[in-house]
Amino acid sequence: MALFFKNKRKTISVSMKLLTVLFTMWGTQILAQISFSAPTQRPFNEFSIYGRAGIPLLLQKDASSTGFEGAVGAGFTTFVSQRLGFHFGVGFGFKNVRTHVDYLETSTFGLIDANGFLFDKHTTLSGYIETKQNFFFEIPLMLQFQTGLQERRFGFYAKGGAKIQFLHQTSYSSRIETLTNLAYYPELGNWSATQTFANLGDFDGNSTSGNFNLDLFTRLVFEAGIKWRIRENRFVYTGMFINHNLRDFAQNHRMPLGEFTAPEHLTNFSLLNFSDQINFTTIGVQLRLAFARPPAPPFRSVPCPSQR
Repeated sequence: MALFFKNKRKTISVSMKLLTVLFTMWGTQILAQISFSAPTQRPFNEFSIYGRAGIPLLLQKDASSTGFEGAVGAGFTTFVSQRLGFHFGVGFGFKNVRTHVDYLETSTFGLIDANGFLFDKHTTLSGYIETKQNFFFEIPLMLQFQTGLQERRFGFYAKGGAKIQFLHQTSYSSRIETLTNLAYYPELGNWSATQTFANLGDFDGNSTSGNFNLDLFTRLVFEAGIKWRIRENRFVYTGMFINHNLRDFAQNHRMPLGEFTAPEHLTNFSLLNFSDQINFTTIGVQLRLAFARPPAPPFRSVPCPSQR
């Protein structure tokens, strides 16, 4: 499991290095244009449509994940200069993540049983598989820098900011290979492991499914790449992005792992409920088609012809 977690961090590190290279190239172009500035031009505004695809990575040492995230949307960028613009938009996306937990152990101390005795509950979980799917709406609010398009067919760009995402609904299905609850009574010095009516014992081979209605959350976003001019006022953006959740979007749904067992079935058993933290970082590629529109020309008064 440590190997999975290590590989995730390595993947993110490589992606950040690629983005850093693009950002450095963009910065070099900025310095060059500052030194050799082109003739002043009125900045354009852009309306654009976009599509992106990426891999969501679950940053948790006890679990490994595979999955896909995709989104489409539209946006508007207003440029205050040839290099600087503000972007906002709206989008709709889908995420599908499959999570596997090889082994997880947790303990809950200081519990009281039905007879008033103090005990500690020790829970172990192995061979857990869960699939989560959710649909979301997003509102990106970003700052864009660009360079190199005055006299060339392409330039570099970088965007950074935040995305507000509204999770419409999250559905999940899970299966447990082995789950065991043990109780230790420190005052008696005894272990208990067979009272299934008290949620103790082995609960193996159970499966469940359900839905969550989760809150909105904010993601930090960074994107960098190349902006291509395909026509006079038409552009294509090709870039890489990385999105990172600012908070655990399921933090209000936590319950102790041992509370999800029951004598007859396991109900509402999801990683969103019992994990210490759920946090995703998504890396991927984005394609954007932009249509530029020049601003209205400044108003100029025309003197009336003199009357003879």
